[in-house]
Amino acid sequence: MKYLKYILTILIGVYLYLIIQERERNDPLPIFLVTDTTAEEHSTEIEVNVHSMFKPDTSDINRLKKDYSAIWAHLNHLYATNDMRTGKEYYTENFYKQICDGPNDPQEANLTRQDLSHELHIINWSSDNLVCTAIDSNTVFSFQLLEKQSFTNTHHIAMVLLFQGDHWRVEAMRYLNQ
Repeated sequence: MKYLKYILTILIGVYLYLIIQERERNDPLPIFLVTDTTAEEHSTEIEVNVHSMFKPDTSDINRLKKDYSAIWAHLNHLYATNDMRTGKEYYTENFYKQICDGPNDPQEANLTRQDLSHELHIINWSSDNLVCTAIDSNTVFSFQLLEKQSFTNTHHIAMVLLFQGDHWRVEAMRYLNQ
């Protein structure tokens, strides 16, 4: 009887082990392990001018440039497809709620926008390196229609960026020349 209990316990243990090993793992990867293909495929020219009393160092500016490029990659994707979930990690919670107020269904890309260059003027840089207020002057956009017609436009944009988690996020933005 004693050996029967041991054998039964071992069989149940082996059975549970095999069930756990066969189970498919569909757990999503943590956000820091997911490769951001939208941001990696995007390239733009960014010139940074600092007018703030607190000056960011070179590593902070390089980080801002990289994240700013990724932000615009996701804003362009949002503009073309209305897919808000793709760039969610580059928007603050308030900004995300604001863009979710309108129609939320993804669409086919009839008009694509690509940002060609930015002239970023940092107006205020916080002493704790967590807040950046900037004017993006002479932002050049190239628009492409399905019929292969294209045109360019220049805008001036005021932006507030917050450093949350491991990168910069958009808190607010406003087109100044409209």
